[in-house]
Amino acid sequence: MDPAPGEPRVAHYLYAHRAVPRAFLRNPAAIMGILGSDDGPVFLSGMWDVMDEALQPQERVKDTRVELECFALSGDIFVALVTMPPVARPLEAYFVACAARFEGDGAPFARAFTLDAATTPGDPEDTGILEWTAEGERTLLEPRCALDGSAFVDTLEAFLIEEHG
Repeated sequence: MDPAPGEPRVAHYLYAHRAVPRAFLRNPAAIMGILGSDDGPVFLSGMWDVMDEALQPQERVKDTRVELECFALSGDIFVALVTMPPVARPLEAYFVACAARFEGDGAPFARAFTLDAATTPGDPEDTGILEWTAEGERTLLEPRCALDGSAFVDTLEAFLIEEHG
């Protein structure tokens, strides 16, 4: 049975909002090291497979391809950007971003973000940037962002530089 209209698909939601942020925030240096290596895509696929095995067949998503890009931003900030399978329902994530600074002039930090569809998937005026904790708590940071990975990373860079210098 599919989720009720207006509810995200279970696998899509859990992967973007629980699995990736939790793994990253519990051990940021190790996970960023893996994501920044040639093994990053295999690691992300393996995370999806492990999660998928724990779900009921009706909770799974057919398209499980995720893509990974890594960015070195100003202020010694690194971002691993995960592009999710296509969004089909509200509250699903277009992207997951793991952002960290481990050394440099500013204080170290590790934070996890998503760019989500609000109520109308595919509408750039109906998105939200959310920050996630390892416990699955969220905070809305920005009500809109273009549906583009580069725009998302640029928005996060400006936010993180303002917050962390």
